[in-house]
Amino acid sequence: MNIAVLQTARQGSVSVPNKNTLSVDNKPLFLQNILNAKKSNFKPPIYLSTDIPNINNLSIEYEFTIIDRPDFLSRSDSSHHDAIMHGVKKIEEIQGCELDIVTVILGNTISAWPEDIDKSISILENNSDVDSVISVGKYNMFNPLRSLKINGDGSLDSIVNAKELNKSIVNTNKNDKDVVGDVYYLNGSLMTIRRSAIFSVNEKLPFTWLGNKTVPLIQNSICMEIDDEWQINIIKKISEDFSIAR
Repeated sequence: MNIAVLQTARQGSVSVPNKNTLSVDNKPLFLQNILNAKKSNFKPPIYLSTDIPNINNLSIEYEFTIIDRPDFLSRSDSSHHDAIMHGVKKIEEIQGCELDIVTVILGNTISAWPEDIDKSISILENNSDVDSVISVGKYNMFNPLRSLKINGDGSLDSIVNAKELNKSIVNTNKNDKDVVGDVYYLNGSLMTIRRSAIFSVNEKLPFTWLGNKTVPLIQNSICMEIDDEWQINIIKKISEDFSIAR
């Protein structure tokens, strides 16, 4: 199978300024997952879709290929799906052939561990009915019953449809954090996807480019991407406890 790793990492960020280039272990954050991917037993070529300037020296030193991301895909409101499709097409232009599997890694995480990249690729290689594998963590304390929105009148209301959620309740105590059983959230470490799924039409949530059947790759719950300032310390903790030298 023709496999590649595609990292997506923009220069700008609204949530945390310049989060992809924050220094972690004296290297920019986006480089950490590239270093992980380089340790994959599959030895896939690694590409970085980005508008981050002045990183050609890093590209040469760490042997990854830069894909220049156009301005319309580098805004805060740009579609990540569009950026992935653009990246895949550019990879195929460079390689001169169509990809089968793409592992997408982000620039604001550190936990696309090489063994997890390998496991996700192996799952797709050995299971033709699986379209994608995504990394998740178990966070029962954030069960859907506790997700709320503020109405126009200032009152709180549930985000989820109560009737549908009731079908999932496994605990008679609706105040219990485990009321719907184990709850898993995307943590942003990696997504390994068949090319056919990326370019197909699917309205299945949370992402429309994962195909019909997605299976989980369960990671330690501390693994997460940076979307807020307080998570910077989490990334540093991951770096200390789960070193990229693993």
